[in-house]
Amino acid sequence: GDLSLPDDWVMMDCSMVYLGGGRFCVAKIFEFRVGDDRLGMGAVISGLEVVRRGEPSKLVIVKHKSKFYKFTRDEIECIL
Repeated sequence: GDLSLPDDWVMMDCSMVYLGGGRFCVAKIFEFRVGDDRLGMGAVISGLEVVRRGEPSKLVIVKHKSKFYKFTRDEIECIL
């Protein structure tokens, strides 16, 4: 299912990867406030599936699990 996200989160990017068999992984990257002056970033990763239902058959999107991953500030500057 969907995660409830705060109204002040700003979506920076959205990507979708086809996993085969009608299944997709959707990654939405968000920026949000952490405290008074810092910005944080994170991603909501969701699973979707496209299936046929009904007569006549229609394509329906089935939402599966969604998870939030908070990015950390530990970054690799360069690799020699």
